Amino acid sequence: MALVGGNPVLFNESVSAVTATNTVAVGTIRSDGGNKYRYVYMEQSAQVGYAVMLTSGGSGNSVTASMVTGDMAAGVVQNTTMTTATYGWILVNGLASVKCGTAGVSASKVLTVLSSGSFGDWASYQNIANSGATGGTLGTNWFAPVGRTLGSAATNSLILAYVNFQAW
Repeated sequence: MALVGGNPVLFNESVSAVTATNTVAVGTIRSDGGNKYRYVYMEQSAQVGYAVMLTSGGSGNSVTASMVTGDMAAGVVQNTTMTTATYGWILVNGLASVKCGTAGVSASKVLTVLSSGSFGDWASYQNIANSGATGGTLGTNWFAPVGRTLGSAATNSLILAYVNFQAW
């Protein structure tokens, strides 16, 4: 059973469900297995482990895998790839599988979102301009720390991390 606003709610679908039409109100937040998820509309496909961005237009609950000026990190895709023009759940707080960028990440490192939607070691990027960074570039809006790794991972692989995107 999931929680919404601290109250138990029974959802008829799992957090891995991706549908062509919305089955709950877009923007609904739910807890499941100790993690928090937000129900969103996908404007562009995104694979498991990639961050998605809140789009600058729309309802405030539309997300995309592309980073452009005006967008902000909204959460990370979990459980299954979300295709364009579908509805589903993104993880906004809790334990997540995240995709490492073009440089591996060591254990217990603070994470930030890179321009590809993958994640990188925040300390490696905190003083680097948007272009020319080793191991990938930061997104247009230079993202703050969004999580911490619980292990280490090689380039372009998934790693378990604690993430928190609840600011939006």
